[in-house]
Amino acid sequence: MKCMTSKHRKRTLLRAAALGLMLSVLPLSGCAKESIFPHDGVVYSSQHYADGAVYFTWLKDAFFGNWPLACAYLDDPGEAYYACYDPLCEHSDNNCPAISYYAASTLVVKPDGRDDPLVFTFGSHGKFENNGLVSDEANEGSLVVRVYDVMTGEGSILAELYCDTVKNAYCLDGKIYLTADYYSKTAAGVLDLETGEYSEVDEDSPSSVIGIWNGRVYYITGRGKIKSCDLSLSDVREEYDCGDFMPTLNAFVDGGRLYYAVNDRKASDDAPISTMSVCDMYSVDLDDTGAGAKLVATDVCRCKPYDGDLYYTLWDYKDLGKIELGGRVADVFSYDGGTLYRYDAENDESEVCFSDCGTSFYDIFDIADGKVIFYGHQYKNPETCKNTGTANYMCACDIETGEWDVIWHTTVAVDGVWTSWSWY
Repeated sequence: MKCMTSKHRKRTLLRAAALGLMLSVLPLSGCAKESIFPHDGVVYSSQHYADGAVYFTWLKDAFFGNWPLACAYLDDPGEAYYACYDPLCEHSDNNCPAISYYAASTLVVKPDGRDDPLVFTFGSHGKFENNGLVSDEANEGSLVVRVYDVMTGEGSILAELYCDTVKNAYCLDGKIYLTADYYSKTAAGVLDLETGEYSEVDEDSPSSVIGIWNGRVYYITGRGKIKSCDLSLSDVREEYDCGDFMPTLNAFVDGGRLYYAVNDRKASDDAPISTMSVCDMYSVDLDDTGAGAKLVATDVCRCKPYDGDLYYTLWDYKDLGKIELGGRVADVFSYDGGTLYRYDAENDESEVCFSDCGTSFYDIFDIADGKVIFYGHQYKNPETCKNTGTANYMCACDIETGEWDVIWHTTVAVDGVWTSWSWY
């Protein structure tokens, strides 16, 4: 993997130089440094995407857990670059401003007026002497929130949280609303990016943030209750009862609508798809919760809300034979037929966006600019995967046409070996 392209590096270095000149003048005028965090009333929720670029953490060293931030561009598919653009940096320790350790999730924030985004990573702790924060042995299990400014090339540690992972992160007005996962429970919380202060909602059961709408944070409890609170996590109100909702399933608030899943079940007992599950998705108008829930679809595999509508895939298993690769025989199959659906919430109807596109949607990350950013498994022409040794890809797909490109190929671990032998 290389550093950013010369085009991006030159542009960013010029901005950094200009910023340095500006800061050298500001103290003379007595002005304080302006916060880099947006306070514009916009909710940011992108996991990976901003303006034609996809940001993700890349496993460079499995033993040391180094996951430096990387990026790939939709107009340069198949190539990925270190987000840190210092050509002398090894991207392997805290000397790299874009380093992270065992980072399980990211949040990309790009306000208007910025050429490049802020990227937040939520990962394991390391020894942080180089960044000004030292963790002792008592903090070995803590999670570290970092931010990397792609525009200036600067990175820093914002806070340590004493949870195991972070899920469902949203940025609004200098704060990140998130779900802290402690393995034994989850909790809806808020992190102040300016002060590093962190607090959680007062709930007697597990809680998970599922969206922000009309100035209120929505979360779901382990008992299937949809609740909302104000931005300080107080003034809690019960909004809807999902009934037999299971807290491990999908729930979202987007565009004034609640989407939630019930009846999570195994899709098949047959190998190699025995780990796949499906569910039934429902929709509720938050302005008229008394009208109850409407069924969106049954046998839903993956889904993601966008602009009030729901994009989803359905279980549609197809056994496509086998292929030999490196002396092994791999199954070739599709579990969703490469078909994407859109639920039109206003008209309460679904339509096919495209079908049989050639890749299954294992996980949908973001929808923006007419593209679906997803983790996919190629099932058509798998022999083309011999060059990379894997059929597992981070992809971008056109919502209207179904045409897709490999953004970056990935591998999975099998018996400790980083490779892939099942084609999805």
